[in-house]
Amino acid sequence: MRKGSFALSVCVVCLGVLSVQAELVTTDEPVRSIDNIPPAPVSGLTAIDTPEDAGGSISLGWELSTDDRKVFTTFGDVVVTQSGMRGYRVYRLNADTDEEELLAVLSAGSNAYVDLTAEAGITYIYSVRPFDADNETDYLVDIGSAEDLARIASALDNTFVPPVEPVGEDGLPVLGWFSKGGDRVSFEDFFLFADHFGLGEGDGTYDPLYDLVPNGKIDFDDFFLFADNFGKTITNADVVRGG
Repeated sequence: MRKGSFALSVCVVCLGVLSVQAELVTTDEPVRSIDNIPPAPVSGLTAIDTPEDAGGSISLGWELSTDDRKVFTTFGDVVVTQSGMRGYRVYRLNADTDEEELLAVLSAGSNAYVDLTAEAGITYIYSVRPFDADNETDYLVDIGSAEDLARIASALDNTFVPPVEPVGEDGLPVLGWFSKGGDRVSFEDFFLFADHFGLGEGDGTYDPLYDLVPNGKIDFDDFFLFADNFGKTITNADVVRGG
């Protein structure tokens, strides 16, 4: 046999050995299948200005995805629903800048969230999207529909501040200071009262401010009470006007 033929035979054998070794390489890494089925969307998403918090937050609520099952299975450190759904992502879109941001990632079973970072006076559009290992489902509604409007809200400073009541030198309330002028119940207040005297509920210009003895009619009962307060000094006049 010629030397060239012998060398060629040896190379063929070596390549065969390498091929067999390559086929024997294994791995201990688990192979995860891809989930191509996204979870069902949430429904009934609402966003409202949180009552009595001076515009400090917006409260969200929604109905759970139908894939949010009550039975849970644990895979390592991750707890997911039996359907594979892992939770919800809460997004907020600023209607003025059209910028969207992720606010929170919530666990399965969550159906409420309070946005404590909302700035008063800014209109936000919210979206809650269930997700699994490979998918996320958007909250799709028709623009301008009732469902769409229900997820739009602004945080407002709606704290009710009661008006300051005028008081006299004896510390008791003073009635009949309609004009808020000067620092006492004067003829200016009397003329205002006279303009409304005789009016009752149902009359177009009736104003309950002048119905000092509330009975639906500005009558002599109110006049006598006004007369009792006529001339009294308002000790907190500046505070009342400022309030």
